[in-house]
Amino acid sequence: MKTKILKFFENEDLIHSVFFPIRTSSDEITHDKQNLWLIDERLTYHSFLASDKTFNSIKNISSNKKDRTDLIIYNEAFAFSDSKAAPHNSFTIVEFKKPMRDDYQDYDGEKNPIEQTEKYIDNLLNKSVTGRNGRLVDVTDKTPFYIYIVCDITPSLEKY
Repeated sequence: MKTKILKFFENEDLIHSVFFPIRTSSDEITHDKQNLWLIDERLTYHSFLASDKTFNSIKNISSNKKDRTDLIIYNEAFAFSDSKAAPHNSFTIVEFKKPMRDDYQDYDGEKNPIEQTEKYIDNLLNKSVTGRNGRLVDVTDKTPFYIYIVCDITPSLEKY
């Protein structure tokens, strides 16, 4: 019975494409083709976004990892600050999961979205990102990361 119910729900890719076209970047997609505001209106205003691309294929990120986030968004600060130590650039990672998925497992980077996003952060730490003006920006443990996991809260996910 459970298998029949899961087949009824749409695939993760369809959910993903409602918010942003798959396997593209913000360099290719105009604002009228994205619906990031449905998650958080602040996501609409970003420096760079890659959708369903491996880290090693994103020209702005210096990583050789083949991990693939659903959405990775780089936000470069536009404001000035008195403090040079404060982090002004940030990342947002969005993960989409199939509706009613209920097979999440602890300590499994493939089956647990929390572990999955932590792995993505680890892959980005101590790397460089190319900003709007072409300058390299270091990603450190002080760089803020914001995570959105778009999913149904099922019994296996509630455990975490």
